[in-house]
Amino acid sequence: MDIDSSVASFLITYKIPAIFIGAFFFGETVIITAAFLAGQGLWSVYEVFLISLVSTVISDVVWFYFGEYILQKTHRWEKFWYHKEKAVAKLDEMLGEHHHYHLLYLKFLYGIRIFAIVYLAHKKLPIRTFTIYDTLGTAFYHALIIAGGFLAGKGATHIAPYINQLEYGIIAIILLVLGYKFISAWIKKKVIGE
Repeated sequence: MDIDSSVASFLITYKIPAIFIGAFFFGETVIITAAFLAGQGLWSVYEVFLISLVSTVISDVVWFYFGEYILQKTHRWEKFWYHKEKAVAKLDEMLGEHHHYHLLYLKFLYGIRIFAIVYLAHKKLPIRTFTIYDTLGTAFYHALIIAGGFLAGKGATHIAPYINQLEYGIIAIILLVLGYKFISAWIKKKVIGE
């Protein structure tokens, strides 16, 4: 059983609580899969959006409060900071003193979310400002990925009603995840230059 069918099985079994827990810990893989299943009629796409938004923002706030502390306690702070120094310099150059604006588009850069949150906490960004901009950026980002997953789920039911839907679901999820990673890598290369 591969990761995609495991995620789908987890979501189908535990439903709405699984979306919350999955979005909190695993992010896009669970959210895209939940959106796909919403397209299949298992639950409302609005539920997926609201639950994943709340879960992701709570996760981000936890990282904002405790991320730097966790990294220092696990002795990974220096290594973490060293590997992201180029990205920090580029972001600082682009946005100057308006660090909170990073939150509006950093969700689209695969692999930089946690770093950006810890970086903003390190810069002493006020929690209220962080939460507002993080919620806006997350809402926009989730709207796009959930729309893609939902439409893929809707399309699969009309394309092949006589073939096992789970197989198409897994293929669609894999294609969505790969497309997401490709697009975020391209954006990362254009914006940060990595």
